[in-house]
Amino acid sequence: KIKRAGREDSELTPTLPAWFGYVLIAASGALSMSLEIVVLIYARMVIVSSTLIVCAVLFAFILNLGLASALVAWLKRAGYATERLLLFFLPASGVTAMALIYAFTALIKLETLGKLGGLDNFSARFVIAVVGLTLPAVLCVGAIFPLSWELIERRAARQGGSLGLAFFVNKLCCALGSIMVPFLLLPWLGLRATCAVLALGYGGL
Repeated sequence: KIKRAGREDSELTPTLPAWFGYVLIAASGALSMSLEIVVLIYARMVIVSSTLIVCAVLFAFILNLGLASALVAWLKRAGYATERLLLFFLPASGVTAMALIYAFTALIKLETLGKLGGLDNFSARFVIAVVGLTLPAVLCVGAIFPLSWELIERRAARQGGSLGLAFFVNKLCCALGSIMVPFLLLPWLGLRATCAVLALGYGGL
């Protein structure tokens, strides 16, 4: 029944143009990298070790992005329309991104990790905490790229060329996002307002 409902949903939902897929890929690239930088900043308030912070955040984002792609694959096999999924995941990305920041703030105030004892235990718990805290937001954020690619792939005459262009646009905007936070948003807006801008950015898409 779920699959049948999903297929009917795919047939009834209006399709979005391919160029909109590129817009989403560009915007989500910049926003996701900006979000990762913000998470690194908040993680720095919890622990001093820069190496552990970078490794934990990278591990959490890469793992959860992979889970997001698997989730999209499962939903598509169930027959759910790409447009309907985007309608859910885009605003959900904004909500969960803002919730992620509040979760880190609560973690800092409670000083939960600081009461765990030895360094090895602390390191393991810190990695687990970062993975768990980032899971909802990165699942939603990570779903945007494969769904956006499907908008492009539908009308691509040469899928290899279109995929290469999509990755170029995404990585270019990721690079822009990595400098947008420290050099533009943080000096002008501060950390909390920057988080709100990123959340609104996802919701605005």
